[in-house]
This record gives sequence, structure tokens and C-alpha cells, in this order.
Amino acid sequence: MIVGFTCDLIIFALLTSYGVSVIVGGIISFVFGTFVNLVLLRRILFRCTSLNFAKDFILTLLSNGLIFNVGLLVLWYMTSCLLYDAIVAKVFSNLLTFLSNYVIRIVLFER
Repeated sequence: MIVGFTCDLIIFALLTSYGVSVIVGGIISFVFGTFVNLVLLRRILFRCTSLNFAKDFILTLLSNGLIFNVGLLVLWYMTSCLLYDAIVAKVFSNLLTFLSNYVIRIVLFER
């Protein structure tokens, strides 16, 4: 998970440093980070998944949609209302979403 988290954060930092909004940067970096995490989770942690990769990726994005939106709301609130630095807010938002998504994966996908 730390690799996907790091990829997400690096992409977010690059995008926002080039003027991409926090929300758009968050969306793009989240999708990429989710992809990296899914690849690693399937290879290392959850080896006996019955889903093919494409279906797993789509279902993972869908199942994490609510958590992702909560993470975006946290990111927006921390940067717009609390005036936190975008990277600090992104780290906090990522911790919240990645841990929540991990629990969702265990509960929904690995029965």
C-alpha cells in the first residue's frame, strides 16, 4: 500500500505544482494510486482472488467511490477552509482513503 500511496502523492504533487486544481489532481492521482495498489495487493497479499484483473479494477474503483468522495471532501476542506498545505492535506486524505479501502477489500472481495 505504501507504494501506491507514494505514487498517488507524487502524481498529486506534480499535477498541483503545474497548476492543476487540488480536486482534479486528487482524482487523477487517486485512480493511478488505486491501480498500483491493486496490482500489488493481487500479487502479494490477496493471491487467491477469483476476479480477473480488469473486473477487479472496475469493481475496486466502484466500491471505493464513496470513500474516494469522502477523501476529496477532506482534501478540499483542509485546503480551502483550514488552509493546510495541499501536500499535507493529501497525505491525511490518502491515509483515510487507503485504510478504508483496505478494510472494504477484505470485507467485500476476499470472502
